[in-house]
Amino acid sequence: AIWLKPSGPAASTPRRLSARVQHKMLSAESLMEVSAKEYLDNFHVEFYLRDALSQFLTRTRSEGSRGDTRSAPDFFAHYLESVLQGEHLLGRGFRYAAATPGNRRSFVRLLRQGLEGVREPWCVAVMPMDFHDLVVRICPDFPATLVLEAAEHAHCAGAWRCWRLLGSQIPVPLGGAEMSAAAGVEGSQLRVFESLQRLVEFCFVYSELVFVMKHVFAEEAVFGRVSRTTLVSELRRGGRALPGGALPSEGKLLRLLAAPAGTAQAAEASGASSASQRARQEGKAVVDPETVSYGKALVEMAHHFDLLPPAYVPNQSLTAAAAPAAAAAAAASASVMRPALESASVAQGPS
Repeated sequence: AIWLKPSGPAASTPRRLSARVQHKMLSAESLMEVSAKEYLDNFHVEFYLRDALSQFLTRTRSEGSRGDTRSAPDFFAHYLESVLQGEHLLGRGFRYAAATPGNRRSFVRLLRQGLEGVREPWCVAVMPMDFHDLVVRICPDFPATLVLEAAEHAHCAGAWRCWRLLGSQIPVPLGGAEMSAAAGVEGSQLRVFESLQRLVEFCFVYSELVFVMKHVFAEEAVFGRVSRTTLVSELRRGGRALPGGALPSEGKLLRLLAAPAGTAQAAEASGASSASQRARQEGKAVVDPETVSYGKALVEMAHHFDLLPPAYVPNQSLTAAAAPAAAAAAAASASVMRPALESASVAQGPS
């Protein structure tokens, strides 16, 4: 299944699709049923063709016969193949990376490939701006505000365990003299690397849904919480009203309706918490398992929603000359990250 549609400032004016295909994860069977126009709109072919044409004309004017001498059909075939493989984002700015849901998911894949050198990210503590310094290795104008917003809801690197700072191999206790000296900041500003990365990816891919969520909580929240049923309904309705936005599959969206298993909320939902019953009788405030806070909803959605593009099997007849392109893109992504990771290691001193 694949789901693509123009969005972001670089997208052309989106066309309104029928309810049958708008904002859907389309299976191969579903694609056989859509019209040609709906197919082109759903896969935002016009956006990519315009960009390919712009690059081709720029190449022709700047290089002439001394540079890339591929014919127009070969150039366009290679460009579209690079889009399908996801390596078309290298060297492009944030405006292009955010232009379509497909571009966003391809960017997430490049980011993960570049950060593969971070061992056990769930044990690493990082400052939000240090994480941003890594992201800009791939996208130089990636906004710091997006990282800082995600950091507000990422898991804090608490004092209950030891953490490794980025580039270090030896865990040290948070709040101790070693951690304070190494980090140069208060421990409360540190975030768990894995949690921060996941939320940054989510806020980037589903930026329109984040906008809808903020509106829902501003209008519907009672003591900072919103009914899960209301949230799912509003996300479904509001997401469709925003042209070009990314939406999850219906199954992923419906997972928001239930409190995560094993939590106190889930226990209350099953009636297993006698303490909550006594609290209600005494008139004390009790967390309703059918409601959720903004931060909790954000974390749950980031955990469940799809952030990567679907697997692509290249057409051998089109990619004979570009077979190693995907591997080259992964290597390039890792190489631009490596200096930052190595400099972080040097800054931390010998482990």
